[in-house]
Order: sequence, then C-alpha cells, then structure tokens
Amino acid sequence: MVTIGRRLWNSIKKEIPKTRLGVSVSGLGFLLALGVNHWSEAQKGKDAYHSMFTAIRSEAKANKSILDTSYANYFPDGLIVQEFSYSTVNQVFANPQFMKYAQPGDIEILNTYVRHLTLANGYRRVAETLNVL
Repeated sequence: MVTIGRRLWNSIKKEIPKTRLGVSVSGLGFLLALGVNHWSEAQKGKDAYHSMFTAIRSEAKANKSILDTSYANYFPDGLIVQEFSYSTVNQVFANPQFMKYAQPGDIEILNTYVRHLTLANGYRRVAETLNVL
C-alpha cells in the first residue's frame, strides 16, 4: 500500500514541472492576447478620432466656400444667402472617443469656431428680418 502511494506521488512529482510550464505558457498567452486586444481597441479609437477630425475639416471647407460665395458677395447689400454649418462639430463634441484623444487646445479652438459660426448665423437671421421689413 505504501509503495503504491509512493509510486503515485513520484509520478505526480514528475508531472508538476510540466503542469507549471503549461499553466505559465497559458497565462502568458492570455496576457499577450489582452495586450494585443487593448492595442487594437486603442488603434480603432485613434482611427475614429482622425476620421472625425477629417469630417470637421470638410465642414470647415464648406463653410469657407459659404463665406466666399455668400457673405463676401452679398453682405454689403445686407443679404446673406446661406447659413454656416457646425453640426459635425456638435456631434463630435458629444462623442467620448473624440474627447478622449483631442488636445485641450483643439477643443478650445473648436469651441471658438462654433461660437463664431453661431453668432454669424444669428446675425444673418436678424439682418434678414430687418431687410424684409
């Protein structure tokens, strides 16, 4: 009976290093997979941030076109044909992914941009009302 127990214990002792190695390799593989997944998610977030910034640039170019074609041509006569658009910036500000990666200076510049466009659109509405009367 004692010899069976000792043989069993000796065979178990021989398997312990292999088991430790298997557990260690599995643990390291799991941690590596978590690291790769975290990096992948961060990369997706950065890519989303850059695409949002590209959308803001496109909207700014459209607003520059409105400035050149509408404000510059018709403002002296008191007529302003189009309003500026800032809906993309408002949507981006509501997105936590953008706010996570944006620099504080960029946020301040975009706030100023939205404030100026809002004031210009408000002025357009008032000027239009006064010209109609």
